[in-house]
Amino acid sequence: SVRSVAFSPDGKTIATGSGSLDNTVRLWDANTGDTIHTLTGHTSDVLSVAFSPDGNTIASGSNWSDMTVRLWDANIGDSLRTLTGHTFSVFSVAFSPDGNTIASGSRDGTVRLWDANTGDTIRTLAEHTGGVFSVAFSPDGNTIATGSGDTTVRLWDANTGDTIRTLTGHISWVSSVAFSPDGKTIATGSGDTTVRLWDVATGDPIRTLTGHTGWVNSVAFSPDGETLASGSDDNTVRLWDVNTGDTIRTLTGHTLFVYSVAFSPDGNTLASGSSDGTVLLWTLPLETEAPPTPDPDSDGTLETATPLALDNTPHAEEIDPGDDVDYFSVQVDEAGELTIYTTGDLDTVGELQNSEGTTLATNDNEGEGLLNFRIVYDVEPGAYYVKVQSYEAATGSYTISAAFTPAPAFSVDVNGDGEVNVLDLVIVAANFGTSDATAAQGDVNEDGVVNSDDILILLDILEAEIAVGAPAAVSTAQSLQRYIDAAKQLNNPDATFQKGITLLEQLLTTWGEAEAVPKETALLANYPNPFNPETWIPYQLAKPADVTLTIYAANGAIVRTLALGHQPMGMYQDRSRAAYWDGKNAVGEPVASGVYFYTLTAGDFSATRKMLIQK
Repeated sequence: SVRSVAFSPDGKTIATGSGSLDNTVRLWDANTGDTIHTLTGHTSDVLSVAFSPDGNTIASGSNWSDMTVRLWDANIGDSLRTLTGHTFSVFSVAFSPDGNTIASGSRDGTVRLWDANTGDTIRTLAEHTGGVFSVAFSPDGNTIATGSGDTTVRLWDANTGDTIRTLTGHISWVSSVAFSPDGKTIATGSGDTTVRLWDVATGDPIRTLTGHTGWVNSVAFSPDGETLASGSDDNTVRLWDVNTGDTIRTLTGHTLFVYSVAFSPDGNTLASGSSDGTVLLWTLPLETEAPPTPDPDSDGTLETATPLALDNTPHAEEIDPGDDVDYFSVQVDEAGELTIYTTGDLDTVGELQNSEGTTLATNDNEGEGLLNFRIVYDVEPGAYYVKVQSYEAATGSYTISAAFTPAPAFSVDVNGDGEVNVLDLVIVAANFGTSDATAAQGDVNEDGVVNSDDILILLDILEAEIAVGAPAAVSTAQSLQRYIDAAKQLNNPDATFQKGITLLEQLLTTWGEAEAVPKETALLANYPNPFNPETWIPYQLAKPADVTLTIYAANGAIVRTLALGHQPMGMYQDRSRAAYWDGKNAVGEPVASGVYFYTLTAGDFSATRKMLIQK
């Protein structure tokens, strides 16, 4: 994975930080794409890189098993010094405009300021209650902005370390922060899939940019401050008009998460680094965008797709010899849940696309028996398309079916402000137990009483808006904790508001205890799947056990063994806890495309599932 990209001040060199057993910083000639230097020394993923203002030094921050900041000579590639002190992953590094100070943000919740010349610690900023994912200096060097897993953005006085103000509004971690060239605006990207613009002087929100369908990992202003770029887990880069908030263009080309974006100093090039192992360079300004071209196949295109009825009627199809692709169309007239699934002897891979051919979802590989793939996706009215392929160009027959469930007509905007957010959740909680029809504010499902069902409906809707990459990886208790934290950040002293938070905390205790111990040990579906090159493999343990994950090729040969050690009972589903495979074998070589199997052994429990690497 390419976790970070940065241009040198003269625009001639690009630095990249890499992970997944690479752990290097690479310097590239921006004009030719040739490698200039490969800098080695980090022992874990390089999550961030930055050039000094004079272009002579590079700073890099590394992941959890390294936890260091390293300084390198950008001209010859030699290591200058290693800065130690953080106690967890270093997510972000930045130089001050005068080049004398380095700021680093860590998952340990702190920001450290270092003397760039001596490597000494100047001070530590430690008021965030979550990991610090991003740091940035203002153009005049007097202010530092930080984005955190506690969902807030903080502005600090760079000279004293004092907090200037805290910006709240995101409902998930803030993964990236950037100052505009004039220093008047801050852009932030978040796990809630939005980009927000803020007024630096007042801390007030300016606007929220929506369109991404995955976590926003990186934001960057163009040198003239007129354009904002963002990279997301939806595999795209978006360009936005800073003044209007409109989308200028969606750039597609990466096949996996986009972790980092950076403009060249002259604004003529945009670099993007991705989990697919590549850096793409985009030429700016862009020409007028042509209409999207449907993805063709040997039999037809989106325009000639076979219509599917939304009544579970199976439609028989056959994959012809070769790597054939079939297209199907679905017309949806109202909001609701669309389900697409295939059955038969042929293993199939599916994608749900919108009317422009953009992929919205891939199969979740949750099929059992003859059920090959299943896609479940919340849709709005419109035309949708399903692209079906076989694993490894196999041939055979299959049937495909579609079903639709209209969205329930719930009154989820409880306070009637035109937006469904944490405020509605707190109001429901404050009225918990109310059954009087005239006072039951918060009876979301209109069953005559405000209870846990109403809380769960709102949580599901809020989580769907975040659109996390692996919805099943977030437990109810984890979801509720997220919104309790967000509610507390609002600092609302109203007694009714505080009553709602208290009730939510009581529910959290109850649900947390219920979820802490799974009823049974289980191996869950990896995500993403298909994938390239990395994937997460979730599981749950009903009792403590020694856990081993073994990955096999289709012929039964062992590809990789991951000894996860002795694990306590609990849920291992989100990315910080699930088993991780970087798509490489035991000697660090990337494996070929194809079907692989993974077996979880935990005490006397053993289970096997299938996954697909698709390059």
